[in-house]
Amino acid sequence: MKPILTAAEMRDCDRRATNERLLAPIVLMERAAYATFELIRERYDLTGTVILCGVGNNGGDGAALARMIADAGFRATVVIVGDEIHATEETRTQLTSASRSGVRIYSAEDPKVDLDRLLSDATLAVDAIFGIGLTRAVEGIYKLAIEALNRCGKPVVSLDIPSGVFADSGAVPGCAVKAELTATYAYYKRGLLLYPGAAMAGEAVLLDAGIHTLEACHTHFLEKADLAMIPKRGANTHKGSYGRVLCICGACGMAGAAYLSAHAAYATGAGLVEVMTDEANRGVIQSLVPEAIFTPIPEDGDIGKSLARASSVVIGPGLGVSERTAALLETVLVCSSVPIVADADALNTAAAYEIPLRARVPIIITPHMLEMQRISGIPVAELKRDPVGAAAAFADEHGLICILKDARSVISDGREVCINVSGNNGMATGGSGDVLTGVIASLIAQGASPFDGARVGTYLHGLAGDAACERRGAYSMTARDIVSGIGDVLKEII
Repeated sequence: MKPILTAAEMRDCDRRATNERLLAPIVLMERAAYATFELIRERYDLTGTVILCGVGNNGGDGAALARMIADAGFRATVVIVGDEIHATEETRTQLTSASRSGVRIYSAEDPKVDLDRLLSDATLAVDAIFGIGLTRAVEGIYKLAIEALNRCGKPVVSLDIPSGVFADSGAVPGCAVKAELTATYAYYKRGLLLYPGAAMAGEAVLLDAGIHTLEACHTHFLEKADLAMIPKRGANTHKGSYGRVLCICGACGMAGAAYLSAHAAYATGAGLVEVMTDEANRGVIQSLVPEAIFTPIPEDGDIGKSLARASSVVIGPGLGVSERTAALLETVLVCSSVPIVADADALNTAAAYEIPLRARVPIIITPHMLEMQRISGIPVAELKRDPVGAAAAFADEHGLICILKDARSVISDGREVCINVSGNNGMATGGSGDVLTGVIASLIAQGASPFDGARVGTYLHGLAGDAACERRGAYSMTARDIVSGIGDVLKEII
């Protein structure tokens, strides 16, 4: 797992590096600048590099980088954006040093400076205007400078985070630099991974600035090595060794939701899957998932025997919002002795019938933004401004695990947070969420903890989508392709 920091957490790391390891801020600047220089000289033509430097320490990083580029024999130009009188001591020092190395230094506020012309003559543009401390919309000379970068038509590299992006949320309240690459230091910042900031960052490359002072972090993202959390399969085992998933899904005419959830559960390794659905769906389910045990939803609502056999339960996909769904959901919440994955119409029904999402067993909910609005009462626009805070607060308040689905899904149990970085826009297709429920329930049935099942399942689901996209393309892939992708991923890494 890789840690993801807020601006405050990163500043705390910087302070400890200075106070405990006696690394002066200017030393940290030098390390960041040198790591960036090593990165960009391998990727870009530095013949004519123009660096836009703010007056904070991000500008100091840029000035140090300009000096290193000049010392290597390339032409480097710095344009100061902002009033140099307010520059930090370290940034003033770096600007003086850069000037003595032959770096040409201009002010963006000088009417004689034609920023568009300078950038048009460049081979590379570097954004070092703002760092992680930005908390307001960009305006004035800063806005003009960012707009010039965005229309220059040259490769743009941002230092630490694209200027204009909020480090904690990825929000862009005004304008922001659209970078091809962002060199970020020591640890990833939330704004690089959450949209719209992630779209502005381009490729985010983590560079070692020698800080290494992180004491604790509660927000992470997973990488392929973390798929080791998926329960292993032993030699001396049988179908009962890998759990039984009960999928309560699919009203009449909605067999597809039940099929996708069940098929995904099998593809992820479940030993048995029982599909409890409308009797009218029997032919479809038994044709498409012959491995599954078919159980019609009982007329009397007595699902006790099926619950007693289950290792995990999925409820919601394709059920519709109705009194029958409300009765099924209440029964599952009261009677289940195994973890519950509630999605789609289970959540919509909970909102419509005011059913508390509480049980004596772990509950994993998987709402998209509109479903989250229904169950939380928080408008989608507000949820999108702070998805991490929204997911964590809801999970903590209700004592459950929340997977708030979006282009970058957020998984939280109220204490820990995971931001999912796998997946692609081809997964914005009907049935993708049904597949996710089956994946998570399957992992839990096989022995994963509910939180591990939620975060690894979400990551695996995204990787499967990436495999499907590579094979089919974003426009043509379907939810069934995502199920096929599960096998591709697991075969490769396990």
